[in-house]
Amino acid sequence: MKSSSPDRLKFLGGMPGDREIERELHKKFQSYHSHGEWYFESQEIYDFLDGNCIKDMNAFEVILPDIESGHLSWEEALLMTNDEIEEIQKARISDAFKGLWKGVKVPENT
Repeated sequence: MKSSSPDRLKFLGGMPGDREIERELHKKFQSYHSHGEWYFESQEIYDFLDGNCIKDMNAFEVILPDIESGHLSWEEALLMTNDEIEEIQKARISDAFKGLWKGVKVPENT
């Protein structure tokens, strides 16, 4: 999306979905449609974002794998605090480093 706009873009919210959900949203907000994937500002769209989306792109990217794998429902994700999402991210990073060190042999001091 960034490459198709000459303007600086701001992430307003994200939610998981498939083509069917995308079609439904396009239909719901067709009166605000500008062109392509672009929409004019509207209070109705902002209200939808407030109730249905995670507004922090980093948080959204952290929890999306858990939602897609079925370990976390979208409803649970919307109720999570930033601290809870940060803990998930820290645990993933910690697990990744543990995995890196598994096969490493540390030379003994002689």
